[in-house]
Amino acid sequence: MHGAQLIEGVRVTGFEMKEGRIAAVETSAGRIGCETVVNCGGQWARQIGAQAGVSVPLQPVKHQYIVTEPVPGLAADAPTLRDPDRRTYFKEEVGGLVMGGYEPDPQPWHTGLPGGDVPDEWEFRLFDDDFDHFEQHLEQAIARVPALTQVGVRQMIHGPESFTPDGNFILGKAPECVNMFVGAGFNAFGIASGGGAGWALAEWVARGEAPLDLWAVDIRRFAGVHRNRPRVEARTLEACAKHYTIAWPHDEPVSGRPCLTSPLYDRLKARRAVFGSKLGWERPNWFAPEGRRRATSLPWAGKTGSARWARSTGRCARRWACSISPHSPNSSCAGRARRRRWSASAPTGWRGNRGG
Repeated sequence: MHGAQLIEGVRVTGFEMKEGRIAAVETSAGRIGCETVVNCGGQWARQIGAQAGVSVPLQPVKHQYIVTEPVPGLAADAPTLRDPDRRTYFKEEVGGLVMGGYEPDPQPWHTGLPGGDVPDEWEFRLFDDDFDHFEQHLEQAIARVPALTQVGVRQMIHGPESFTPDGNFILGKAPECVNMFVGAGFNAFGIASGGGAGWALAEWVARGEAPLDLWAVDIRRFAGVHRNRPRVEARTLEACAKHYTIAWPHDEPVSGRPCLTSPLYDRLKARRAVFGSKLGWERPNWFAPEGRRRATSLPWAGKTGSARWARSTGRCARRWACSISPHSPNSSCAGRARRRRWSASAPTGWRGNRGG
């Protein structure tokens, strides 16, 4: 076991860089030489990373929950309850219930500081109660747990939490700096995943590689497009709004688009291309026939669209010409036969995460 010293009330003010590495951390308590830096700065992790040129795409979002007075008959070992259809959660707390939810209209925290920075002195501070915004959760919670109508609210907790553009937290070695590791973007999920994520990050730091496949949370899944603050905010709010929804295959994000397009974008769009988004790039998933809605975010869009038109891709490639765009794994085919032009796109299959 390696010992560690915990020092509270110290602020990171900068980094001393040498040949692309962090040689020392500058703090309000002085300089600390180091071989490795682990950035677990919570909602400040983006600002800490930026001081070393590392992009940590986080957006603070307001979140509320209430703590009720004791509920008669509630067992102390009552299990945590989630109701995704009503977007609410419950857990026992000193005889009462903690109840909160994830609304379809989440509120970003606009701090008023340059770049949306979180104020340095915000630790242990909360926002004023906002029962008008929280009412939608109360209505749904009472329908699930009618006993809530018989007890009062002891306290409301209303504060910021840091979320990411795809809803997953961030782990791993930063690609911009060889000796900075990041563990951030957990929000309330850190309570559930903290043990496993902490073990994985410690193993990663000690051994130099991830102990298992962690690509879904690896910081390298993000790219330069995630330095765009307005886009990160828009995509993060969309991910928060989908926190309790079903993760349908072929469901495409709609916020922050279009961001990056190829020279063929306008021509493909004119041919009724239905686009998806990958790392900010617009790419054709399939081509809608005349009279069919060009749906991009409906879970059945891929099944009824690309599956039918995938056959055209093969026919086009065999009979005419096929062009492959370097911006996308998709291919597009175009040709001429009997004065008709054909255009199709290869199917992209299941896309597991919601971000990018």
